[in-house]
This record gives sequence, structure tokens and C-alpha cells, in this order.
Amino acid sequence: MDNSKPKRGGSQTDMGLSMFHAAKASGTMADMAQMGIRKESQKRAESKRIGDVTGQRKAARNMFVQAVKTVIHRNRELKNLGGLVASADVRTLPNRTFFWSGDTQDSSGNTVKSAMATAQHLAQKSSGSTVEMTPGGKLLDNYAGHPNSFNYLKERFQYTTSAKWKEPQALRESLITKGATNAGRDVRQEMDAGLFDRLTTTDKAGKKYGPLARPGSAAGALWDVVSVRFAKQAVGRVDVIHAAPSTDPYFKSNTFQNSTWITKEQPTLKDQGRTTITERFAEHLQGHLQGPKHTGLPDWSGTGGFRGNLRTQTSGSLTPGVQKPRSKL
Repeated sequence: MDNSKPKRGGSQTDMGLSMFHAAKASGTMADMAQMGIRKESQKRAESKRIGDVTGQRKAARNMFVQAVKTVIHRNRELKNLGGLVASADVRTLPNRTFFWSGDTQDSSGNTVKSAMATAQHLAQKSSGSTVEMTPGGKLLDNYAGHPNSFNYLKERFQYTTSAKWKEPQALRESLITKGATNAGRDVRQEMDAGLFDRLTTTDKAGKKYGPLARPGSAAGALWDVVSVRFAKQAVGRVDVIHAAPSTDPYFKSNTFQNSTWITKEQPTLKDQGRTTITERFAEHLQGHLQGPKHTGLPDWSGTGGFRGNLRTQTSGSLTPGVQKPRSKL
């Protein structure tokens, strides 16, 4: 029984916060179980060193129990995050909605001018908002305890991601969908039924997979729900910020054609028919372009999204280097 399931009802802000805290509680339980695996592993190693066969077997059994608990609580955490993204407040004022896609990068692939940072800068100046600046967006963006938690979420739920891009992730979609249901929401409706159905595919066995099974990571799936809901509520002028010149090859690449902006946000705005879209490229934004905002954040690569591993890798430091911002993929 999932004791962290919130009660239905309440405002968007209340429900979003409720699901956020439920996710954090499940995440803490998962981390405790994962730490239990580490402790039992140490006990097994010590038992092996002294030739205690019974001790080795007991530790191995306990490791298995803790591993099962880790998966159960991680699944509940992702489920509750599904409830968060489907219910949290992502509203903006009319004529104050900002989207972003496309950075200026150097020859090494490092971001020089950030579309996200530039969009947030312009939004703040005009009392507007990007999705990350809404109450719901802030909860997801700061989930790891610091801004730009995308890579943390990506690593934490790596087990729901296949190495094969075209291989659907039924577990991921199921957990997020069930979490939304627990929050009293229908993911298909929240993401716009028409868009959801257009992005649904059927495999050779006849099984259907929606768009949440398709992104490269669970983090991408969670942000897709928030981003589409953000687009659905927009009214009036919408500014789309690209921090690269319109001639940049990126805008003709498959990466851009498969971006959240092209495949989900823009179609949603057009389906709603309540907005006027203005796209602004680097040549239109001189004097406003911003560099990356978030530097010195934890690099969660290879940690499994587990702070115990992060501390081990960095000798106690949680800030080993620069984390790249999310790419909305």
C-alpha cells in the first residue's frame, strides 16, 4: 500500500506541493534502502574475509531485500512525480508566455549563449514566465535541491530508459500515468488528447505506447507533461527564444525537428488557437543574450541519482563541476 498517496482535490498549487512531498518521501525511502544495500555489501565482504559462510549468506539475503525495497520506492517516487507534473500550477498571464529552444555552442559543444537563460531573462523583464518559472515548473526544476535538476532525474530513473531509442518504456509511462490518476488527472487529457493520440504508436505485437514511453529519459517525459500543459494554458502573444542565429545548422537538424518545441509545444499552441507565436533568434536578441545560469552543480553522471554515490565520487563534495542544462529532449 502506498501511504504517500495524497488525497484528491484542492488547488493546483496545493496538489502540486502534495505530490512533490510524496515523491520526496518515497525518494528518501529508496535512498535508505540503497544505503542498506551498501552496508550489507560491506558485511558480506567482512564475513568472506573471516570465513563466515553463514554471515555471507545472511548479508546476501538482506542485500536482495533492500534491492527490492529500492525499486519499489523508486517506482513510487516516479509515480508521485507523475502526479506532480499532471497537476501542478503552470499558469501564466496573457501575453506573457515564453518558450525556448536552441543554444549557441562553441566547437566543443559547450553552451555559450543559453536559450533557457535568455528566455527567463526576457520573461522576468516583462512580468512573464517560462515553464521553469511557474510554481509547478519550479518544483520539478529544483527537485534535487538545486536548480536544473534534469540530469539528476535522468540518472535517478535510468532504469526506465532503454539503450535503444526506438524501444518503448512501458514501465515509465505506466508509473507516470498512474501517478496522474492518483492526483485526479488524466495524462492524455492534460497533454491534449489530440496531440497524445498523434504521438501514440503501435508495435508489431499490437501494443500501443503513448508519448511518455518515447522520450530518451524519464526526466524528458516528466518535462514533456509540464511543457504541454504550459502551452495549453497560454493566451495571447507567445515568445519563442532561440539563442542561436536562424542560420545555425541546428535548426535544420533532426535534433531540433524532434525537440519538445517542434513536436509538442508548438503543435499544442496551434491546436489551442489562442496565441500569436513570435520566434526570436540570436540576431533579434543582441544585448539580451545570456550565458548559462547554473554552474558548479553536481555532475550526476554514473551515480544512479543516488547521493551516496555522488559523495563517493567527489570525496564529500556535491559540486565537482559544471552540469549541462537540460536540452528538452
